[in-house]
Amino acid sequence: MLAVVLPVVGSLLLAVGPPEALRGQVPVVRAVLEPAAAAPGVVVAEDEILELLPGVAVVVKGVEAVVLAVVAVAVAVLANQPPSNPAHLPSFSVQVSAFSILISAPVPVTSRPPFPVISRRRARQRGSALLLVMWLISMLSLLIYSTIRVISHDMDITISQKKAFRARQLAEMGLNIACNPVVKETDTALLNQIMGDGESFNVTIRGEGGRFNVNSLLQANDRTFFERAFELWGLEKDAANYLTDTLLDWTDQDEQKQLHGMEKEDYEALGYTGYPFDRPFYSLDEMLLVPGFDQVAANVPDWRDYFTIYSGGKLDLNAAEAKVIALGIITSQSTADPVNDWEPALKDATNFIQDIRWGADNIEFTEDDVKLQDLQQAYDALNLDGSDPDVQAHFGLNDATVHIESVATVNDYRKRVVLIVRNRTQGSPQILAREEVPLFQ
Repeated sequence: MLAVVLPVVGSLLLAVGPPEALRGQVPVVRAVLEPAAAAPGVVVAEDEILELLPGVAVVVKGVEAVVLAVVAVAVAVLANQPPSNPAHLPSFSVQVSAFSILISAPVPVTSRPPFPVISRRRARQRGSALLLVMWLISMLSLLIYSTIRVISHDMDITISQKKAFRARQLAEMGLNIACNPVVKETDTALLNQIMGDGESFNVTIRGEGGRFNVNSLLQANDRTFFERAFELWGLEKDAANYLTDTLLDWTDQDEQKQLHGMEKEDYEALGYTGYPFDRPFYSLDEMLLVPGFDQVAANVPDWRDYFTIYSGGKLDLNAAEAKVIALGIITSQSTADPVNDWEPALKDATNFIQDIRWGADNIEFTEDDVKLQDLQQAYDALNLDGSDPDVQAHFGLNDATVHIESVATVNDYRKRVVLIVRNRTQGSPQILAREEVPLFQ
């Protein structure tokens, strides 16, 4: 705005002439100033008008200095370098300087006015000019601050996008290495790599059979498993029976209702249409749609660690965690008490993993890890009766489906990519699922 206003005003003064020539133009200047007089009838003196010009020059000098300083600081901040020579600043500063020199020329005063000078009016005008300068400084400061904040925000977004892209590249790199059929779970030198500059990826390969296939259990009508599991997870016996029947009705393909189950008419009576799906679960999150399962999710936040929909059916004892094996022990023995026998079952499962599966060093994913080939050996270590049909139905070895998890790190940004692959080492791999999520912890 100054770049437009100041040249215009300077041109007007150049047209009028130097300060000495203003005496012939006093009527013109008075015609501009008198309408703003404090009281009607007040006349502005010629010498008073001329005396105001040096004061205006001082004010404009101040405005010029402030504008130059603010612009210099803004350029230095945005360019990340100290302020440069003021002579290199935008061209409007030259116009401001020219105008300041023009109106600050000395004005000779040859005589006193024939009437008193209106000093209060002049003071008010000078005060108004000071307020105008302060307002201009505030607006320029706000504009510069807002610009810097916007640029900083855009830079943060760009940096985050760059990190996300790089993290995805690293995660994909880890997945490609893990999908190679000759790579083993214990090849940590290949699966865990540091690329430098805060970049790395870590890949783990686990058997997806280390979780119970919920669809296989429901298709086998394994009521005992679900009832005992739900009792262990805090449901009353009646609530466990109701939820088991509701799960069975949700996945069967008929309209025949279980004793405590729910079919289409029951959901419609509650105002829900399109339920149940009458098919196997396509994802574990669909289990949350079943009435009553929300209580299980509230009592056991890690309930997804126990179930899958991709494995062959039986629990792979070479891949399962201790808590999942303990759940299998509880649900496979008809005489077991789900609550009181949990701790002994968990202890047996932990000892089985550390002493047998992890080898002599008791560390997972090392060269001495053992892959069991004899199921009876696992039964003996877990104190299970291998002749029990429930035990035979729940436990197995070496499932063909694997769970590959690649976690990439780029400085403070992390991304996890999960791949479920069947027949990874058998020449015809099949990708069953893929999940990609950022990690904020």
